[in-house]
Amino acid sequence: MKKRTLIIIVISVAVILSVANYVVSQLPKHDSDEIEKFQNYKADFEAVNNYFIKAYGDSPADNKVHLDKRISQIIGLYDEEAVKISEELKTSLNAIVPAFENYDFSFINVNEERISYCGDGYRMYVYSRNGKAPSYYYYKGDGLHPEVYDLGDNWYLLTINFI
Repeated sequence: MKKRTLIIIVISVAVILSVANYVVSQLPKHDSDEIEKFQNYKADFEAVNNYFIKAYGDSPADNKVHLDKRISQIIGLYDEEAVKISEELKTSLNAIVPAFENYDFSFINVNEERISYCGDGYRMYVYSRNGKAPSYYYYKGDGLHPEVYDLGDNWYLLTINFI
């Protein structure tokens, strides 16, 4: 009887610890190195954000904007036409490229919840328009489970390991 009770207690503790570990893993992480690195690019991310908030308004549909290789124009804003951008915006877009640490940065996705800066790489910067931590990588139900780092002021870094 004592052996059976002990086994039940051990299994119960293991289940509780597993559930607690899962819950904790879903919370945004705070990495001081990532936060410090982001501060180098924050003003430029904010400048680009302001452009898209002004262009799309408060309740945009899901809009994916592609950047050309030289980041001299954007494609997808206002019905897929290439749009020349100001020198200030071009400077800000080019300034945030190093934040991706040699991973792809080729599009920006704007919707009601967030503005995502990403590509086909392992890093994505997200500005949460609704103040909530991101719960998905590219789109809801994409099956990807990113590590989420809280960078402050509704900014998040999402990383993913495809291996």
